[in-house]
Amino acid sequence: MVKNNVRRVAKCLALGLAGILALSSTANAQMINTEVDRALFSSTDQRNSIGPEGGSKIVVFGDSQTSSTGFPKYVDERGCQVSFDSWPRFLREELGLPEDQLIDVACSGSTINSGQGFHFSDQVRDAEAQRALGVNTEHIFIQLGFNDHWGTPLNYTDALANCFLDLAVGCGDRAVTAGKVLNPGSITKDSYVQRIKPVIDYLEYYYPEAEITFVGYPELVTNSHEICFIVAGQRISKPDAPAIAQFFLNLNTAQREAATELGFDYIDVPQLTAGHGPCAADPWVSGFFAMPDLLGGLFHTTTVGDKVIASAIATKVRS
Repeated sequence: MVKNNVRRVAKCLALGLAGILALSSTANAQMINTEVDRALFSSTDQRNSIGPEGGSKIVVFGDSQTSSTGFPKYVDERGCQVSFDSWPRFLREELGLPEDQLIDVACSGSTINSGQGFHFSDQVRDAEAQRALGVNTEHIFIQLGFNDHWGTPLNYTDALANCFLDLAVGCGDRAVTAGKVLNPGSITKDSYVQRIKPVIDYLEYYYPEAEITFVGYPELVTNSHEICFIVAGQRISKPDAPAIAQFFLNLNTAQREAATELGFDYIDVPQLTAGHGPCAADPWVSGFFAMPDLLGGLFHTTTVGDKVIASAIATKVRS
């Protein structure tokens, strides 16, 4: 997507600095791409907003919702678990692209910028190391935020465990106050934008022709107070879990509104998967040891769900 020249000029200096900060999640982080090195550290202070030659048509950033949790899967050279049945792989197949034209650097457990694991900025460096980002890159898809810490130093899996195991505080306001679960009120459009924008600014500055799209998360709850999933064929419901339920709802709202705020498109995965949540008659979201994806991760899309997401994104790419 061609950006407005006036906008690019106005943002030039600010985004150049943001680019430096965005890719420094570790103290000794180094830019891998030599063209980026020259652009940031030129003695003439001339920043080049044109990325390197080449690049893949599509680059995907994300977490385990992107790389998928279904079997068969493998561990890549980064130590990231990746399924052979993920929506980026189905997307590549549907579009008929060669492997080097859709590069997926998603990593299970990744966050935008929380904790010590893989951050969004780390994935950008991975993509640049593979020469995936360049002047030929047309689309960048981002599905992140699910594992981040919102309001407390916890991720959703920590909060979910506390919700079920700590009966004294439960899964509502008392649990939030006690720091046992995520604070759903902390995830808003503004907080999401603030968290993701440094790396977004970097991508927009160096790869201005690439169209950025946020990808939402599947329907995980159907109301603001209950969580439900299937364990070995049995329906497990916790009707008094407003903090967890509202977190899932707020995350998708924050993503969607952040996309609008930043001028990006949004793949409305909650709408695509509506009626097919983890306790639906025809679930597209996994439980524990539950059909249809017996070994899929809890609250992650099944193979069917991944194919639905891939088809929606393919439609966008073709448009």
